[in-house]
Amino acid sequence: MNKVYILITILLSAFLLRCGGNPEAEGDQSFANGKYAQAISYYLEVKKNKADNPQLDEKIALSYMNKGFDLYQKRHNIQAFAGNFEKGQDFIPEETSETFNKQYSVLLHKLAHAYYTTKPTNEIQKEQYFACTLELLDDALTFDETNAAAEKELSQIKSSNFKQTFKRGEHFYQQAQKEKNPDLYLTAEHYLERAVDFAPDNKDARKILQKVRKKTIAILNMDSDFPIAVPDKKYQKGFWMIAFTAMNNGSETIVFDPQKVTILDANEQVFQPDPEFTAKLDDGLVKAVSLKPRKQLDGSLAFKTQKAVKIKSIQYDLGNDKIVKKNFY
Repeated sequence: MNKVYILITILLSAFLLRCGGNPEAEGDQSFANGKYAQAISYYLEVKKNKADNPQLDEKIALSYMNKGFDLYQKRHNIQAFAGNFEKGQDFIPEETSETFNKQYSVLLHKLAHAYYTTKPTNEIQKEQYFACTLELLDDALTFDETNAAAEKELSQIKSSNFKQTFKRGEHFYQQAQKEKNPDLYLTAEHYLERAVDFAPDNKDARKILQKVRKKTIAILNMDSDFPIAVPDKKYQKGFWMIAFTAMNNGSETIVFDPQKVTILDANEQVFQPDPEFTAKLDDGLVKAVSLKPRKQLDGSLAFKTQKAVKIKSIQYDLGNDKIVKKNFY
């Protein structure tokens, strides 16, 4: 009888809350009390009638993220933290408040620290966790550049990991030279880019990275959404001629537009292809073409520049703020 009475009381309370209560206020109270799952339930109930409410979406996002952190503290399960964090990110509105940015930055740092201190089960997971750590700390400082704790940890990680990262990149470069293996050159570039990021003023790391990039500029990186490469280039009659290769690494047909390919010099000055001169080339890429999944495109592009212009990089604009970039040095 007591159990039935308790159940009826709970159902009646829930009914009264829905009909005459304030579920958002209840959600705020639950959040303040650290009852994040309960807060989410209240907020989602409110969202049924407030589909486009940025402030509400911020509350839902932070509730999921805090729920994940709470679970991590209790169970030390990084997946529970990351899974709830991703759910929360789905609710982040396009325009966020300063208050949200600061709280989000703190939570990004907490997730980064969790990845950094969680013991991986193998070498692949070790690299994944480390990459997540760096990305999350960068994001934490993007949303709040005054986050001193995140900045301090990122600085410590870079300082303590530079030497082994540099040595690893150097090792893969030497191995790539011996085996003539393009994948090893790409791996070497990955670690050396990270090493230079850790210690930008280190001349040795920069020197070897430049050597590696002279190789990788001609190699398609299949880890990219849209791998591009430059097998060859030469200057002729006032134009830099670029042999250009790209591959659709996705699952859907895309439209490749040669006018979205640009080269940048050492001063970040941008040059676009010259359609008229490119059209004179036997394999000139002038018109937009459909590129099916796993299909490769090869052709040439001409850029009108001075011979003294030193090409630093080439890039392709995929749209939606996605840029694919390859460095010459």
